[in-house]
Amino acid sequence: MQTLNVSQAREKLPKLMEEVFMNSKTYLITRRGIPMIKLIKADIKSKGKPFNKKNNKKLLKFAGKIKGIWSEENWKNKSSTEVVNFLRGRSQKTYVR
Repeated sequence: MQTLNVSQAREKLPKLMEEVFMNSKTYLITRRGIPMIKLIKADIKSKGKPFNKKNNKKLLKFAGKIKGIWSEENWKNKSSTEVVNFLRGRSQKTYVR
């Protein structure tokens, strides 16, 4: 498996896609040394479960149980910009070396 940073992958994306599809190669894409994604060949047989009423009810039941920062009442009065800035600040604190 070959490792590339984001800018290298951006420049060579069409070539990388061809190599992955034709030669079944895999690539690890990193940003600032942190592994972000793995580029692998898609499995044609794997398809997601279709959404139907039964699956939708299960998902809604599960979504009601999700807790964390979104369950706090103070998010109701925040704009999307404030939420995004908060999450960006939080993610930068997580990956500081």
